[in-house]
Amino acid sequence: MALKRHLALQDYSREHHDELLLIWKIREGLRRSVSPKRIIEYCVHHYNEFTASHMANEERYILTKLPESDDDRIKILLDHAEIKEIVKKLSENHENKDMLTEFADKLEKHIRFEERTFFPKLQLAFSDEVMESMHSMENNAKEPKGWKDSFWEN
Repeated sequence: MALKRHLALQDYSREHHDELLLIWKIREGLRRSVSPKRIIEYCVHHYNEFTASHMANEERYILTKLPESDDDRIKILLDHAEIKEIVKKLSENHENKDMLTEFADKLEKHIRFEERTFFPKLQLAFSDEVMESMHSMENNAKEPKGWKDSFWEN
């Protein structure tokens, strides 16, 4: 039986859903042969408005509960740094289809790890009191609205 997601992690999981939607949009845009520039502009915007704050909240409220030597903590921090670096490269080169695919693949693998392995591990390892302290005190970032170029639809 699947472990019910702890209340303190539910907002993170909802945000992961928004990130998976970003991945779908990237792949749909590529499938429809949309200009990589259009997709990359959206990815960079999404990262700056949403993903960066999501990762910062994970680092501030969740990862600080783990020892610095914890393998999963190290993995997640490395993933965050790689994702940030890929977005930086995308913002410098608006025509790189391969890097878009790399970004989508990396982000999906990272989210799947957190949802399927890391979050369940946290819930089994920590008391309710510690879990509650993982709830982000920041306003939850919302998936960017008002983006005029819905490349994934046309």
